[in-house]
Amino acid sequence: EVLQVAPNPTADSWTVTFAPIVGIDRLVVTDLSGKTWRDLVVKGQQAIVIPTTDLASGMYVLQAFSGNKLVDSVKVARQ
Repeated sequence: EVLQVAPNPTADSWTVTFAPIVGIDRLVVTDLSGKTWRDLVVKGQQAIVIPTTDLASGMYVLQAFSGNKLVDSVKVARQ
């Protein structure tokens, strides 16, 4: 498991931590229909806080990329 997200579900923000050895440089948050809500450059970081107050309640998918390669994905919930 490359990504760790807490709290899940959340009302305010997700704190995402990831293994630096994998070389993650981008995180993408999409809803279940595939619409992109966040596209974040995280190169060189090991953790990031993603605010969720502007997102509708429901399920989202957090995807981690190294270059164009999908490394991991996690379902996350917004209350």
